Amino acid sequence: MKKVLLQPVNAMAFYHPEGLVSAWNDTHKFIGSDGRIGTMADVVDARINTGINDFPWNTYFTTTSAEYFGYSRGGTRILIVAHGIGPMSTLDGILKAYSFEYKDTSRTNRGGRITFEEFRKLEDGCYGDVSIVDFDSICHRYEYPFSEYLMSGAAKLEPLILARLGPRAIEYLEHHERMAKTYHNQEHGINIESPFIVEMSNASNCPYQVGGFAKYPLIYPHLDQGNGAIAHLLSTGRLGNVHHQSIFRVPSLANDISCHEWSNGTRLLGIRGPAHVTSVHEGPDNVRQLLLTHWQELLLETNIAPDTQLGFRQLMQLSDGAWFTQVEKKGACMDTFEPEYPVVAVEPVGGCVKFTTTIGGYHGFFKYGIEEVEKIKPKDANAYTIEGGVEIIYAGGNPTHHQVNVQFYRTDVDVTQRLISEKKLRKNFNLLLKLMGVSL
Repeated sequence: MKKVLLQPVNAMAFYHPEGLVSAWNDTHKFIGSDGRIGTMADVVDARINTGINDFPWNTYFTTTSAEYFGYSRGGTRILIVAHGIGPMSTLDGILKAYSFEYKDTSRTNRGGRITFEEFRKLEDGCYGDVSIVDFDSICHRYEYPFSEYLMSGAAKLEPLILARLGPRAIEYLEHHERMAKTYHNQEHGINIESPFIVEMSNASNCPYQVGGFAKYPLIYPHLDQGNGAIAHLLSTGRLGNVHHQSIFRVPSLANDISCHEWSNGTRLLGIRGPAHVTSVHEGPDNVRQLLLTHWQELLLETNIAPDTQLGFRQLMQLSDGAWFTQVEKKGACMDTFEPEYPVVAVEPVGGCVKFTTTIGGYHGFFKYGIEEVEKIKPKDANAYTIEGGVEIIYAGGNPTHHQVNVQFYRTDVDVTQRLISEKKLRKNFNLLLKLMGVSL
């Protein structure tokens, strides 16, 4: 490992392709016993202290703030927002709530659920301070509740927006408003007093219905005084140029504050210690890029004899010019695009030739067996690359074949070294931190 200057980091984002549980576990490796996983209020802190081009505004976050929809003691429909407390403040509680969906073998259940007793404890303040918002009032304020973009002036008056954002909501919205005004002035040459800045969304697969849930008995069981409540973590999206029906006829600089669906991607905010968040490290989001950038530090010794011949392999070239064999694929499938053994010498054999293969399955996926390419290779070639794009060949209006240009090579491969796999690198948390230049 090359010597690098490690920088202390207080807050870091954690995404994992395998979902919430893996992201949660990685986050806990960073925060230790004294840290926390960020609520929406923590994301608000980070965004207030940063600007339009900074990381906190240009990614999404899933938070440990949660929103619950059910019936109050008085029989009215209410939303309860809790930041870092309540039944979904722990991983066990989150999984218990969302298991209503992911454990349903019929695949008709949507969203999370908590019990009637838990909802009543939230309403009574047993978990701590929460915000309670009347649901029907929201429905009366908007033509399309939970899908409209709000102007900054309206957002600062909307009880649910204020509840979701937490104690610094107004400060946050005013900061976003200033950025949006500057954006419109610079990009569109107009001054907008109250720009559209936020969409107050809900879960698209389990929407809050104005007319209740009896209309959809298979997907959304009717909620009454004894049947619990809908439950979701809260999330917020990145800033974007949103094209929507706007009186200003220009794209808005807006994002959403919404509910996290179980199938959504998860990016958590890990915070070390009790401090307020002023900046956020991007974290080990793009592990593949770390691997490709630091490949010379990530070569592992093998037990393979130096004169061992790999056989026919596909090559790939990294951005710094280094050549590698790709991890061998099995059967007629898509290429792996994962570097494995370093290539120490590479020489083209002839020019590009056409390779044609039948389409197996969806024509948008280029699948083939490596033995198909091997059949057309020159005698002294032991490797190849795919050059350019994939052409789809049609017959009678139907896609029947894929065609690509193939370049063959004669190579010398160093089989005594092998690049660590992306999967193994992702599991080595301390090594990831060192590659990012971060100290705990």
